[in-house]
Amino acid sequence: STRTHRVNNLEASPDVSPGPDGASKSSKPCLKHPAHALTYFCKKCGQVVCPECAMSPQHADHCGDIVPLYEQSGRVSAKLKGQSKSVSQHVIPQLKHSLKNVKQAMNSVNDTAEALSAEIEADVKKVSDWLKKKEEALLLEVDKDRWEKLKRLEGEEQRLKNTLCLAERGVEMVEESMKVLTESEVVQLAPSIEQCLSSVQQSEAGAGWV
Repeated sequence: STRTHRVNNLEASPDVSPGPDGASKSSKPCLKHPAHALTYFCKKCGQVVCPECAMSPQHADHCGDIVPLYEQSGRVSAKLKGQSKSVSQHVIPQLKHSLKNVKQAMNSVNDTAEALSAEIEADVKKVSDWLKKKEEALLLEVDKDRWEKLKRLEGEEQRLKNTLCLAERGVEMVEESMKVLTESEVVQLAPSIEQCLSSVQQSEAGAGWV
């Protein structure tokens, strides 16, 4: 049929306009029969045709499917209006409702994220404060240990100085005594002097400083 007359789609054609009586009429003439306008529609072929085409052999086996163009236009318009009404009454409200739900979900996600961020910041601050206190405590412990060790060492230093002083005085006394004592006195006093010097040596060896 496409070889015998031009195929026009009713819904896609911009050349269909209402006639004086309200019926739709194509403003385009039939290419095969220019004297006739395209005023009929073949439902089987989906074509807009003129009266001559409608009575041609190409449509003879389904002439019942040929209807006036205004009837098809009315059906199509009614169908489109029904679909538009359905979209307006059902689809659009559903879309708006879904959009509202999406916005609420987005707000919920943002609120949850902000709450988690605040919680994380609070936890980090707690950990930071704990670490700072722990650091201060450790530093105090180190300082305390250092001062205790220094105090012990200072005491040991003073003891060693005192012992050194006594040892030096003892040596000086022994040397002076050796100059004035007789040989027999030296022999008699030697064990006591040796014992005194040995005590000093043992004392420092036991302390780990000799």
